[in-house]
Amino acid sequence: MAKENMATPKAEYRWRGLRADDIPKLARVAGKVHPGLPESDEIFLERVMLFPEGCMALVDENDSLSGYAISHPIRYRQVPLLNQLLGSIAPDADQYFIHDIAILPECRNLGHAQQCIGQFANVP
Repeated sequence: MAKENMATPKAEYRWRGLRADDIPKLARVAGKVHPGLPESDEIFLERVMLFPEGCMALVDENDSLSGYAISHPIRYRQVPLLNQLLGSIAPDADQYFIHDIAILPECRNLGHAQQCIGQFANVP
């Protein structure tokens, strides 16, 4: 008797707002994707608190985090240094800075980054 083709169903992913309680999971993703560019949890938490509309989590149907994106307004050519707190978003910020889009290897090449950037294009 021949075995039936029992393909494993693919997980469904979606972008949602990043929350403070996502930070430990985000740190694990960052450690895998950017092992040589560490940033403290405090940095990510500050970005979520200062500009939540620019912080996204890529999650599956079980809300398991497989990627993240961090972005925020900056002043022209004033890109923040790695692992440095912002303190605030400048009221006269005139550029939109995508700090990072990090997606685990098994979730890449599925259009998630493009979808996220499309959402960022609509951020006021």
